[in-house]
Amino acid sequence: MTKKLSLILSVLILSTAMLSAKGQVAEDAYENGDSLKNPGIYAKIDTIKGQMIFQLDYNNAPLTVMNFIKLSEEGFYEGLQFYRDIENYAIFSGDPKNDGSSDAGYNYPMEVNLSLTHDNKGILTMDAVSGMSNGSRFFITKTADPVLNEKYTAFGELVEGNKALASIKREMIINSIEIIRTGSDALAFDSSESEFTRLSSKALSSQLDTFRVEHPEEAAAVEMMGEGVQKTITGIYYNITSTGNGVRPEEGDTVSVHYVGMLVDGTVFDNSVTRGVPFEFSVGTKSVITGWDETVMAMTVGEKRNVLIPPSLAYGNNQAGPIPPGSWLLFEIEFLGIK
Repeated sequence: MTKKLSLILSVLILSTAMLSAKGQVAEDAYENGDSLKNPGIYAKIDTIKGQMIFQLDYNNAPLTVMNFIKLSEEGFYEGLQFYRDIENYAIFSGDPKNDGSSDAGYNYPMEVNLSLTHDNKGILTMDAVSGMSNGSRFFITKTADPVLNEKYTAFGELVEGNKALASIKREMIINSIEIIRTGSDALAFDSSESEFTRLSSKALSSQLDTFRVEHPEEAAAVEMMGEGVQKTITGIYYNITSTGNGVRPEEGDTVSVHYVGMLVDGTVFDNSVTRGVPFEFSVGTKSVITGWDETVMAMTVGEKRNVLIPPSLAYGNNQAGPIPPGSWLLFEIEFLGIK
């Protein structure tokens, strides 16, 4: 009887321990900013629920860390919401519209970084999954998920603030993000605009090497665009040759543009300039190819840009007049105005 009672008590104690551990917030390795005494670059994110301190992996994800430092020090993140909260999985922020539809207005190549993995909670990660879609949006994991490792760029790890991380919910605000450098290596890390541009160009060149093997003619067209080529999340290559006045169209607006449309071998298939009549259409309403809607919605009045649109955002495998099936399309577009 005594042995049986002892066994029951042991089971009850074990069950109680397991229940209390479930959902328990992990203990911080450091307290009161003590982590900042160690060499490294840190991001201290202040919220209504307290502070979270992340050590940034500037050795393995330098481009991503440079961008995060720049935006943080410019105050870009101040006042932004955590616009998405997947319970017990991750929280998302970095979108000026606070709905997951916008970013800082530019992108840069992803870095493949296997140094930091999503095998633990508290991993600071860019919210981007294509070859060149990093911008300003990021997420912080609340649980481990190794599936994320080869899809996203992890660039920081939580060293203080587990309780704050567990408490943050959707619509809570980022008060500020402070970047702190400790040690000679961290202080020497070059996060200047010129270094960011250099590394970004190097990373894009690496992507173009792969693109050149798979699509040699299209890659040649990209190179002919000149300096400042970027790539959208959807796969459109573009560069801005003349900036506009900052006014973007809204979905449904009637816009006026001039354009020259070419195949990648330089064959012109349409030209509104030689006709002398601007092209007008209702933007964002699928009255033109998807690549055009996406491009013009991102332009401002007066802007000129070159764009190379993949078949999936053009006519796919269909013949369209002089345009053969499966064609990438090259356009020179000038955004004249909004009616």
